[in-house]
Amino acid sequence: MASALAGINQGPSIDWDADPELYPRYKQWRQKVELLFTGPLAKETEVKCKYLLIWSGDRALDLFNSWQMTDDEGKILKNYWDKFAEYVNPQANFLLARHKLRRVQPSDKSFEEFLTEAHLLVQDSGYHNEVRDEMLRDTLVFCVKDEKVRSKCIEKGNNLTLKEAIDYARMCENTKLKSRELDNVPEVKQEVNEFRKRKG
Repeated sequence: MASALAGINQGPSIDWDADPELYPRYKQWRQKVELLFTGPLAKETEVKCKYLLIWSGDRALDLFNSWQMTDDEGKILKNYWDKFAEYVNPQANFLLARHKLRRVQPSDKSFEEFLTEAHLLVQDSGYHNEVRDEMLRDTLVFCVKDEKVRSKCIEKGNNLTLKEAIDYARMCENTKLKSRELDNVPEVKQEVNEFRKRKG
């Protein structure tokens, strides 16, 4: 029990320096904190608030002291997240994220790695929720290197959904992987035939 509490005390930390990476750092840090809050601290709301301040560091304590919360407000976790979001959102560099989104490339990544990277960049680009799927769909079509996938997507035109684009790309990648496996089969057959010849 003591070791578990020690681990919680040494929870996720964050660097609050104002730079273009603060917003994505904050999002990742919040995700780690919330994972803990749905585990060991799932039912202790007031304790969550205290741990959040401990993990957030000295800069966040300075911010907290400037908020002038009442005792009751200080017991509500959402109030902390809202205040932190107000602080980090002006630091979010939507233009930089959009620039990276236009330049994201599959390179040597698997499709799933490429999809995850593109999805995170869309989230950080400041687009409204209703157009995020469309932006991600367009990124997949424009950036994917496989001509068959791109052609199939373009054939669908405006009716192409994000799910369809993802399904096409996954299907093509799986087909390529299976083809590579089959390419090794003749080598095995040749070895068997040579073995039979030697026995004969």
